[in-house]
Amino acid sequence: MAAITLAIAQANLDKANAAYLLALEGQGYSMGSTNSSRSFQRQSVDALLRQIQYWEAKVNVLSGRHSRIKYGVQAPRT
Repeated sequence: MAAITLAIAQANLDKANAAYLLALEGQGYSMGSTNSSRSFQRQSVDALLRQIQYWEAKVNVLSGRHSRIKYGVQAPRT
């Protein structure tokens, strides 16, 4: 398997974002080549969100950015 480059990861992230927006509007969307094509409908929004998270993480790693989760704790009332 070929290595995933930043350009490939970004292109796939862009496709996943476009598919997500179309799925929210109730339209179908297909992405991929003729050998490996995936179709998404409105009910596939969860799968699209997982795709977006996956490719966003790849883009962040390949571009040197690291996504960090910050948690806030509310101070107790005095």
